[in-house]
Amino acid sequence: MLTDVPQQTLTDILNLHIVPNTSLKSSEFSDMNLQTLGSSIQLNASDSTLISNGRSAKIIPLNAQATNGILHSLETVLLP
Repeated sequence: MLTDVPQQTLTDILNLHIVPNTSLKSSEFSDMNLQTLGSSIQLNASDSTLISNGRSAKIIPLNAQATNGILHSLETVLLP
């Protein structure tokens, strides 16, 4: 249950999925490091994956424009 997970753990997980001050469309992906609110993660452009702590998550490019950036989806939750 989600209520069994400590609040700080949930915050750490959420912060790993937010890249501030960045509006990156999938057509602009290149191999790079991205600084999230939680830590640095690696973007692998050739297969559209994010890598953090040895775990990878496939990006589902939505390119949905939001007020403060561009939204994408991940097939897997990244864990700190």
